[in-house]
Amino acid sequence: MQTLTDYAQVVYQAIQQNCAPLLPGTGIGGSIALEVAPHYPHPLAGLILHAPVGTRLDSRLFPRLMELPGMRRLGQRLFAARITRPLFRRLLFSHPLPPEVVNRFFDEYHQCQVFGQMFDLITADWFARLRPVDVPAALLWGKRERVLSVAQLEDYKALLPRHIIRTVPDWDHFPMLEQPAAFAREIVVLAATGGREIGIKKWSIGSWQLPIANC
Repeated sequence: MQTLTDYAQVVYQAIQQNCAPLLPGTGIGGSIALEVAPHYPHPLAGLILHAPVGTRLDSRLFPRLMELPGMRRLGQRLFAARITRPLFRRLLFSHPLPPEVVNRFFDEYHQCQVFGQMFDLITADWFARLRPVDVPAALLWGKRERVLSVAQLEDYKALLPRHIIRTVPDWDHFPMLEQPAAFAREIVVLAATGGREIGIKKWSIGSWQLPIANC
């Protein structure tokens, strides 16, 4: 796959058999959901986006560093290296996690085959080309978010005018790892009740469930 639209096509093919699916995505999964919505809006009942990646990329240090020659491969190795894990663990997580969860998190980043490609596809220019879409959306964010500031919510309001907002006081960037039960509960509640707040009589995840990508 060479473009973000290619990734969106794969998601669309998976959901088109489901009646009016609700599409959740977090981090880069949210970026792909933003690409699905304008290209394939008709099957979607709505979006639930948790801290998607896209806005203000040109002002964030990490994406700018990844533009330097060789930095993507080096950055991936440093990020996942055993010796640097304690540092990045303190920077990314606000709550204690079992060692096996932490090690799997970094191991999977080390093995990720599209780590570098995502910096080519999800760019400030890509985000600037996005246009508002008439798809109901719930914007979910942690107030303790340190990677993608809660202030970024403002930029998504314009892209998704039919939105509701839910901010959770004690969430950082990875609540699906730090508070998995609470994270799942928020998704379920938004799926069950959120649509009524923006004029949708019914939206549901249905019988098919999309794995919520995170990055």
